[in-house]
Amino acid sequence: MSAVTLADVKAHLNMAGSGNDTELQRFIDVAEAAISNLVGPLTPVTVTEVHNGGRGSIVLRQPVAVSLTSVAYADGSAGSSSYTLDGTTGILYYGDSYGCFPGGPRNVTVTYLAGWASLPADLVHAVKELVRELWETQRGASTGARPGFTDTQDPTYGGGGLPLMPPRVVQMLEPYIVPKVA
Repeated sequence: MSAVTLADVKAHLNMAGSGNDTELQRFIDVAEAAISNLVGPLTPVTVTEVHNGGRGSIVLRQPVAVSLTSVAYADGSAGSSSYTLDGTTGILYYGDSYGCFPGGPRNVTVTYLAGWASLPADLVHAVKELVRELWETQRGASTGARPGFTDTQDPTYGGGGLPLMPPRVVQMLEPYIVPKVA
């Protein structure tokens, strides 16, 4: 399910009619996938991750963690402690301040719901603006230099000055970008 509706994108692009709906929906899907790759899931999804134990906390890979579903250990036992999930930072704390998850490599499996129940307005706008860029470049409307689209030294740009992610979209995403953890 899309975080941003086709109707919202059509209103943003001042489009009427349904002749381009299929193509626009594909652009919405592409834009949401590209943005999700940087900021995490835009809508709630179930995530299962395996982590090393031996610490009092685990940093989840998706910081917008809505709720904890389960914690299981490699020996087959289910976590029995009460855990504290800080959903905005994506940190799962072991039940008390002195305890820790059982030690060992890749022995703690965490399943949780990640993503926004209600997508922040700036992320909605970023999706719409990325769809606009995809739509316009596909139509040849961005052949000339336009303000905000000329910096080919920006790492969000590909070779030959072709934009991968417009700077104005990157600016909206910056507060939400999740560093990749190996």
